[in-house]
Amino acid sequence: SFLRTGRTEGAEAEEEEDEGDEEEDAMGPDDYLRPLQLPPRVRTRQASWPVGQGAAAATSSSSSSSSSAAAAACAFAVVPALPRASLVEVQPSVLDLRAFIVKTHDDLRQEVMCMQLLRMCNEVFQHFELPLCLRPYRIVCTGPSSGLVEVLSDAVSLDALKRTEGFTSLHAYFLSTYGGVSQERYRAAQRNFMCSLAAYSLFSYLLQVKDRHNGNLLLDSDGHLVHIDFGFLLGLAPGGAFSLETAPFKLTDEMVEVLGGLDSPVFADFVSCFTKGFIALQANCEHLLAALGVLAKQSAFPCLQGRAVSQVLDKLRQRFRTELSVKDAVKHCLDLVTNSCGHLGTIRYDQFQYLTNGILI
Repeated sequence: SFLRTGRTEGAEAEEEEDEGDEEEDAMGPDDYLRPLQLPPRVRTRQASWPVGQGAAAATSSSSSSSSSAAAAACAFAVVPALPRASLVEVQPSVLDLRAFIVKTHDDLRQEVMCMQLLRMCNEVFQHFELPLCLRPYRIVCTGPSSGLVEVLSDAVSLDALKRTEGFTSLHAYFLSTYGGVSQERYRAAQRNFMCSLAAYSLFSYLLQVKDRHNGNLLLDSDGHLVHIDFGFLLGLAPGGAFSLETAPFKLTDEMVEVLGGLDSPVFADFVSCFTKGFIALQANCEHLLAALGVLAKQSAFPCLQGRAVSQVLDKLRQRFRTELSVKDAVKHCLDLVTNSCGHLGTIRYDQFQYLTNGILI
């Protein structure tokens, strides 16, 4: 009676007391909690991740980047929000926990733009039913110099992976984790690695994504390669005009070894997927250019500072090589793969990151 009508004074409250008692007797405990029940579609996901060891996948901080994380912590978002109530025990099964890295003194708006372009490329791959796989993650800008970046709790950076006890090579890690080359689980993980490597190689080449050291490359539990930290792209690179990253994209000998070597069928599939993905994106280049033109209009993105947007778009259009026939586009893709494989600039940049920031090669 108190919960429904509140405390009143005088004879009127005494006259209604008996009637209220009868109604209360007819109601059960579930009647009080029913307005607070959440939809059954909400489910719980366990969030367990090693913070600060590279497994948290949102971004990595390095001295080569202009961004520096002044604070790195875990933030939890509860979805959906509960209505205000008192003395109600909330069951864990109705909470959806999300992990975020909190970044300050860093403008994340450019990375949000990059995530939008990455999602568009993913949609193109899906439209053409290509096995190429990109993994966007959520970024929420809370201000011009702060924001939240989603943690990929099932992924670890290659740098952190190489620091684990007993690690010898990426190929050996695949063998020990997913079984021998004849095991179905190993072949599935190898194919996931190949498809994601081809997709990110394309994206890195077209958008000129730089700063691709092993702290910014992740490996998830299914073998997918995931790139993070898109602070350098579209002509902006660590070192500026003296950048060591002159290869079209990063393709190391270690990655080729996971694919089975240059003469393996899996590497041939990598080249095929890369070529098909390039032709698919080439056919949709005007949509990507239009999206970038809108996002870049009057923007404060570091990659556009002191540069005309039209100039950036023209250079991006040139990398699509829309003037090429299909046969010439295939040859162009073969040249890109050949020039990237074991490129000296990639080796030198990884060595530079190891000497300056301790990021393992």
